[in-house]
Amino acid sequence: MKLPKLTKEIQAVREVNANLEYQIECFENPEHLWALATQPVYSHLKFPFAEEILTLKEGLALQWEAPKAPLSKEPAKAIFIGAKP
Repeated sequence: MKLPKLTKEIQAVREVNANLEYQIECFENPEHLWALATQPVYSHLKFPFAEEILTLKEGLALQWEAPKAPLSKEPAKAIFIGAKP
């Protein structure tokens, strides 16, 4: 008795997922993104220059071993990125 009800619920969820996937594809469409880029709200954004882009080979970070420093009694210093301390 529960099986038909669950089947309908699964079908409804699949339809919602398909609709959401379509909306995501429409939003990520390059033409739509270019149209967004021309709006004044996004005028502060810029394209990075090639020398500003850092690329790493996949898995490289996992192969690198951090230098082992002796433990200090000083508290760790906070690093603020993109915010005023």
